[in-house]
Amino acid sequence: MSATSGRHRLDGRASRYREKTRLPVTTVLGLAGGEAALPCNMTHPAGDTVLIVLWYRNGSDAPVFRRRALAARRNRSRLDKSSGFIVRASVGGSGRARGHEPTGPETIDPWPRAEAGRRLSKSWWPSLAMSQCVPVTTVLGLAGGEAALPCNMTHPAGDTVLIVLWYRNGSDAPVFSYDLRNAMEDDRRWYNSSVFGTRVDFVPGRRPAVLTLRHIGRRDQGLYKCRVDFQHSRTRNALVNLTVIVPPESAVILDSHGAVLDTVVGAFREGEKLQLTCRARGGSPRPSVIWRSSDGVLPARSQPEGQDTVSQYTVPSLGRSDLHRMLTCLATNTNLTAPVTSSVMIDMNFAPLSVSILGKGEPFSAGRQYQLVCRCVGSRPPALLTWYLGSARLAATPATTTSHQGNVTLTTLQFTPRPEDDQKSLFCRCQNPKVDSATLEDSWRIAVHYLPRVSVTLGNSLDPSRIKEGDGVYFECSIKSNPPIYKKEWRHNRECLKEAADWPLPPCRSARSDVITLSPQNRVLEHSVRDGIIISNYSLVLQDVRRSSSGVYMCIGFNVEGDAESNPIFLDVKFAPVCRPELPHIYGVSKKEQVNILCDVDSNPSRLHFLWTFNNTSEMTELDSRLVNSSETRSMLTYQPKTEMDYGTIFCWATNDIGRMARPCVFHVIAAGPPDPLYNCSIHNRTAMDMSVHCMEAFDGGLIQSFMLNVFAVEDDHVVYNNTSMKPQWHVQGLIPGQRYRIHAVALNAKGRSAAVILPADTVTGPEKQQENKQDITIAEMLPEPRRAQRCRVPTVPSPAKPTADDQDDDEKGPDVVPEDGDGSYGVYRIPGNIPALPARAQEPAVPSFSGSRNGDMPLKAFNHIVPPDQVRVAAG
Repeated sequence: MSATSGRHRLDGRASRYREKTRLPVTTVLGLAGGEAALPCNMTHPAGDTVLIVLWYRNGSDAPVFRRRALAARRNRSRLDKSSGFIVRASVGGSGRARGHEPTGPETIDPWPRAEAGRRLSKSWWPSLAMSQCVPVTTVLGLAGGEAALPCNMTHPAGDTVLIVLWYRNGSDAPVFSYDLRNAMEDDRRWYNSSVFGTRVDFVPGRRPAVLTLRHIGRRDQGLYKCRVDFQHSRTRNALVNLTVIVPPESAVILDSHGAVLDTVVGAFREGEKLQLTCRARGGSPRPSVIWRSSDGVLPARSQPEGQDTVSQYTVPSLGRSDLHRMLTCLATNTNLTAPVTSSVMIDMNFAPLSVSILGKGEPFSAGRQYQLVCRCVGSRPPALLTWYLGSARLAATPATTTSHQGNVTLTTLQFTPRPEDDQKSLFCRCQNPKVDSATLEDSWRIAVHYLPRVSVTLGNSLDPSRIKEGDGVYFECSIKSNPPIYKKEWRHNRECLKEAADWPLPPCRSARSDVITLSPQNRVLEHSVRDGIIISNYSLVLQDVRRSSSGVYMCIGFNVEGDAESNPIFLDVKFAPVCRPELPHIYGVSKKEQVNILCDVDSNPSRLHFLWTFNNTSEMTELDSRLVNSSETRSMLTYQPKTEMDYGTIFCWATNDIGRMARPCVFHVIAAGPPDPLYNCSIHNRTAMDMSVHCMEAFDGGLIQSFMLNVFAVEDDHVVYNNTSMKPQWHVQGLIPGQRYRIHAVALNAKGRSAAVILPADTVTGPEKQQENKQDITIAEMLPEPRRAQRCRVPTVPSPAKPTADDQDDDEKGPDVVPEDGDGSYGVYRIPGNIPALPARAQEPAVPSFSGSRNGDMPLKAFNHIVPPDQVRVAAG
């Protein structure tokens, strides 16, 4: 039967009953399973009282509930067995009814039973409240918490409460009592410990008073009745329906495979389907399950599944906006507690959207370090970025860094381009290994500027080991440059250094066996047909090369990056031996004294044959090879003049594979003697206490000379200063101001001493300083004519002819080969044209002999001071 048809039926019955009885009808609506309160007006006129109240149902003639006045002050309930309603008898308001005295309480069975030992179902309790017109209070309690069941103990004026009784679930035996007839507060409470244990208490002081139950559980749920008995007033009853709410135990989120999720679900890819299930376990009443996110409540359906409640949420296609989206499942059956929740966050992997190399377009300079940045956008987790140059992958270095900013990944590469990287393609590739998608890449065709790459080669038709003086040589220069060169040069380096670390070039060769390198002093070659230098495009031609053309040749290219030199090519020009100019040419030696004469030549190649010859005024002879000790480019002659005829000129000849030297090395052996006097002496910087004396040294007699200065006081002729030095320069100190002095300057060697040069001098009387006061005092008896004027004549052409008397006189004084000062035709010594040809055995290598040594302790020195200044310059190189 539908609700509408039932309601029409009831309205019809009420209409018929109203027509029959002519009584007012009140309509009361009640909810199935709930409580209904049917009103009855018991207001009585003044001075009267109510004796009994009867209730009838559905027009029946038999009452279904009655209430009558009793003598006792207690209430009892009585059930009409046929109707299933509780019938309650009550005491009248005044205690008397029409002269009847009240009698004892009527005893009835208060709780109907369907069968022995079983109570009626819970559907009976609403009928009790409806039949008795007793108010029912609903109390909700949370399992494990505390419930307060109210009971109104308010009494009328002049009355008092005697006892409060609590019953549960229709039991006729109270489960708790509070008896105010006991004077002691502790004696007033009684409770059934088997029902509540110690979890129960009664608080009469509250308004209304409450029965508190602690740690309640589902066993405590039920209908409780509070009965309050007064001393005069009628008993008051109240019903309390305690509902114990058990929250759901837990809520868990499961994925589509039934796995329990904790905090994160995924990772998903774009476009994938998301399906989540929330399972709420337990709960009474059954909880409701919903899904929430930051957008609010999500559409999802829930359904019971055994003791659990499940709800499913589905996203057909996930997008990038779903990343880190928080989904929360809430299960609740009361607002007394917070819902049971479980949350998961959506994790997703994204393929990269774009990749780009930042700062493209500018050219690089080779050898410089650059920081290249590649940016990849849209990848999650961070993308893997790799660099490629052409087809070769660039290895990551400690300087390679990667940073992540959201879904943007930046990688920095330390890149040092090389010249061969020009016009190569540089790639940056971006890939997410967790997403099956195509790799994104960005490319850059790089331009690398570099210094010119220059190389030089010798002409193909030339043999570098057979180039000799007079040949023609040419070089080819090859230059590769980006950007192109704007200038090129040819440079020649002729100097060599013995320090190999002075210049980073490979060792060059010379006539000596020393390992040498080139000097950094380069000469820029200019086009000059007159000098035999021809420069055309990238070629260099050298015509009629000389030994001075030997050295390193390089080609230099210039562009905006700078200049670069080519590989050095050493041009080794072969030539006949040449005497080294720095050799001493005059040796002073005494008779029967040995002297070692060194012949050092420059030669290429350095494999040499040496020949020594002697020439005096009468003959030219070849010296014994046993007196010669030769090694590479040097030959040492041990010579000992025994007679006057052994003084003269010695020639050293050297021959290599190119030929014999054009001019021999010439050495003059003269007789050694005391040195000549000093000349051009002067006094400088004369003050009150000191002065400086400077002289020019003369011929040293062929030996090492030293110089001695003596200063005598004129007054007592005693020596106030004495000093010997290797140079004719002295600084005299410790003199007395205003005194006169006599200075003696003498040259000394092993053969004796020269005549003294005497200089008068005096000191100034004041602090004035005399800057220069030259005094060249000539003492005729002590300053003879310099011996170089006496011994400066030499025959210009050696000839076997007999010398003249004058020449014999000069030779007796000391044979030498030094021309006179007045001979204006003097120059570099030249071999006379009538020098006989060398013997055939001169072409053979010199035979090493014993090492020459000197006899005695007499020091020897090259005789370089009796030759004219121009010859000294040439001889010294």
